[in-house]
Amino acid sequence: MKMMTMKVMALIGGMSVAGYMYFKKHPEKIQQLKEIGKDASYKMFVMLNEE
Repeated sequence: MKMMTMKVMALIGGMSVAGYMYFKKHPEKIQQLKEIGKDASYKMFVMLNEE
């Protein structure tokens, strides 16, 4: 169990480093993700207010 946890933590760490390096080279993708999040939250807000 401990070995499996270590492998999962290493995998998550590797993915976060790769993601950081990708977004460092492509800052416009961060802006796109922010816009998608804003749109989704606005749509949820509108849906909840309609009820």
